[in-house]
Formats: sequence, C-alpha cells, structure tokens
Amino acid sequence: MRRTLALIALITMSANSMFAQATDKDLARAKKILAETPLIDGHNDLAWAIREDSVAPMDVAAYDLRKRTRGHTDLERLRKGMIGGQFWSIYVPGEAKDSGYARIQLEQFDIARRFIAFIEPNIAFDATAAWLTGVA
Repeated sequence: MRRTLALIALITMSANSMFAQATDKDLARAKKILAETPLIDGHNDLAWAIREDSVAPMDVAAYDLRKRTRGHTDLERLRKGMIGGQFWSIYVPGEAKDSGYARIQLEQFDIARRFIAFIEPNIAFDATAAWLTGVA
C-alpha cells in the first residue's frame, strides 16, 4: 500500500512538473521505485491511431514502433518512461458508420497482432485476455 501511494504521489508530481521542476533527488527516487515496481499504463489507443493514421492508414510497417512515431507511442518512449506493462485498447467510436462496429473492432485486433509480430521480441501478446505486456 505504501509503494502504491508513493507511486501515485510520483505520478502526480510528474503531472504537475509543468508548474515546478522535480529535483534530482526526486527524480532518482522515482526511477528507483519504477525499477522495483512496474508502472502499468492502463489504456493506449495505438491500434486506433494506426487505423486512422493520416499518412498511411492501417499500415503497421509505416508506423514502425522501433523508431520515433508521429503519434504518442514508440518503444524508445515507453522504455524512457519506464513503462513495465501496457494495456492496448480496441476503440470503437459510438458514431462509427464507415464499416460497422464489429469490422472496426476486428480490424484493430488485426492491427494489434500485426504490430506485435512486427516488433517482437520486444512485446508479447496474451490472447486470452487480449492485452500486451513486457516493454522490456
């Protein structure tokens, strides 16, 4: 419980960093906690971002996570942020009309499986729970 509260405090401190810079001591403490306690990101719409990409929609190879991406997610930034696990979301907007809800959902599962296969062994897929872990 104490670690959880410390982690919440560090995340809050990070969110407030635009108003005040953390000291080196604070940063060292945060890194130590993150090295011992995996930080799990509970929501990432990467499959949707790839599906809707303005340059190369649905093109996993063009959205290479091993390099800096146009979006918010790539392996370098996940490592730098010390993310220990990631839940990838399958997002279907309520007003979707282009090809039906089920098709949009299945396309995103397909995109997720393809980007996992493309960058393995950096991430692993747990098909039973439909979530990804292990940004090692």
